[in-house]
Amino acid sequence: MPKNPTTSVRVWAIFRLLLGFAQTSGAAIGLGFLVSTGVSTLTITTVCITLSLSLLSLCLFQERDQ
Repeated sequence: MPKNPTTSVRVWAIFRLLLGFAQTSGAAIGLGFLVSTGVSTLTITTVCITLSLSLLSLCLFQERDQ
């Protein structure tokens, strides 16, 4: 990475950080819902949203790591 990253590099880095935070939060919230409510609509919805975020992350950033 260059010493002075361009605006687009910074935007991608911030987006990647926020996406990772959303994934981690979603996993923790989903686990909390699973423990407190069992397998409910709320739990399944949370897990599906978190899975979608994970797949989005894989699609967007798999080429950038190499």
